[in-house]
Amino acid sequence: MNKNNIIILVVVIALVGGGIWYYKSKGTGTEDGLSVSVANTPKVGQKTLSLLRQVSELTLDTKIFDDPAFTSLVDSSIVIPPQPVGRINPFSPTRARVVVPSTTRR
Repeated sequence: MNKNNIIILVVVIALVGGGIWYYKSKGTGTEDGLSVSVANTPKVGQKTLSLLRQVSELTLDTKIFDDPAFTSLVDSSIVIPPQPVGRINPFSPTRARVVVPSTTRR
């Protein structure tokens, strides 16, 4: 090995070692790296149940459907005609032969 390769190898090893040291030293302060707080953990589905209660308490005002502005709305949707179905496997080779014109110089 020449001198440049040895220097590059030492720098790479130092960077990897420094990264491992940094990763291991930034721990959370607990013994195994995990912390669990049982007192503040809500019961499973508690948030979902509270949202469900809020949604079930909603009331909708249906008077808007009797408003003349709503009843005067016109459906302007476009009917799309049915299209023929393509091949079952679009990636399978076709039966037609492809002829590539030859290029000749004159």
